[in-house]
Amino acid sequence: MAETPTKITLSGGAVVDAVSVPFQPIREEWSEYKLEDGTVIRVRPLPVEFYRVPGSFDADGNPSYYARTQTVLIPLGVPPHLRKAQ
Repeated sequence: MAETPTKITLSGGAVVDAVSVPFQPIREEWSEYKLEDGTVIRVRPLPVEFYRVPGSFDADGNPSYYARTQTVLIPLGVPPHLRKAQ
């Protein structure tokens, strides 16, 4: 699949020319967090699309990349008092 020219909106609201860059997952890992209410949350970002902005580089000379993601969130170990009564 080839790179596809597109426009993206950055977090500050600026619209810039970019190219959509095809990708394949290599490794996807979960992060886990314990909340103060005792619940353990498992979360990971799920990339939907990656973009490169031609002519834009970071301080080390690397191209600027942006990602469109969805967040997958799974509650684990929810304390009984927080669960809906069955």
